[in-house]
Amino acid sequence: MSINLTIPSRDLHNTAVIDGDTNELLFEIDTPAGFGSRTTTITDPIGKVVGVYERRLGADRVTVRGRTMKLGEWMPSTSVFTRCVFLL
Repeated sequence: MSINLTIPSRDLHNTAVIDGDTNELLFEIDTPAGFGSRTTTITDPIGKVVGVYERRLGADRVTVRGRTMKLGEWMPSTSVFTRCVFLL
């Protein structure tokens, strides 16, 4: 089974994720602008927080389904370039 996702904004830090077949909102992604540590929040269509990504110098953390872990634990990688999209 595959899902056709649509992201209507070029700003991947602040956008919606939409089912491209039904135009149904799946998630909203919100990252406040600013310097230093930033936190990205992902909410479902009713506004419930389903994920959080916290950028911290040398210790990025992800919280998914109530479980907090280091980014490398959640998304193991053998190369820094595998995860570079999160560092933008």
